[in-house]
Amino acid sequence: MSELVRSLESTGVRIWTGPVYSSDAFYAEEDLVNVLGSRGFLGVEMETAILFLLGLIRNVKTAAVLIVSNNLTEGRAGRFLTASELRDTVLRIGRAVLNALIMTKD
Repeated sequence: MSELVRSLESTGVRIWTGPVYSSDAFYAEEDLVNVLGSRGFLGVEMETAILFLLGLIRNVKTAAVLIVSNNLTEGRAGRFLTASELRDTVLRIGRAVLNALIMTKD
């Protein structure tokens, strides 16, 4: 993971490392984001739990890089970024992830 963090830091974007909650119901649970935030979770997402489970089962190293596209602490009226607004960040982060994979020895 240290190679991935170093590569991401080289992009100049702000990064955080820490626990993220996977759920497919976070839009339905109004207070979930505040409760998880008070417990140290950095965010909520919907897709990565199965990747980590498969990595655990098959003994494969796993990591996830998540790009924040919206802020659920602002409620349903919060601002959601469009695909065009995210494009440059996605490209920069994608390059950093690929560079980290290339530099990873095992």
